[in-house]
Amino acid sequence: MNSIISTIPSLPGVDSEQLHARDLGDGYYVITSVPFTDPSLALGDIVEVAGGLIIAVVTRGGGRTLRILTSDQCPNVVDPLLELGCHVESGPAGILGVCVPADAPYDSIVLWLEDLHDQQLLQLAEYSPSR
Repeated sequence: MNSIISTIPSLPGVDSEQLHARDLGDGYYVITSVPFTDPSLALGDIVEVAGGLIIAVVTRGGGRTLRILTSDQCPNVVDPLLELGCHVESGPAGILGVCVPADAPYDSIVLWLEDLHDQQLLQLAEYSPSR
């Protein structure tokens, strides 16, 4: 497994994120971990890399990334997400990185999480709207 770097110019206090990736050769890598800071990337995306830095997304893997911060009062969100085929990773400060695969009900998942957000049970970071 290799590490590649995503630079994030638009996130205050964070300028880069290290991601796990599999080398496909000729400067191309497939992302094998859930990105926590760059909502434009997702697990399974194929990216072009130069000098260890991601310079372009070549092919989208089909998934979309969500970032969630739960409160102590929040019901378990991990198990339902896993049951729907999502890939969930724990990140710094209790953040959950979630990759919603193309065949999962993205809109329904977002509506459910937005409802929990409205109840102040979790925080849902910037995410991609339905495509």
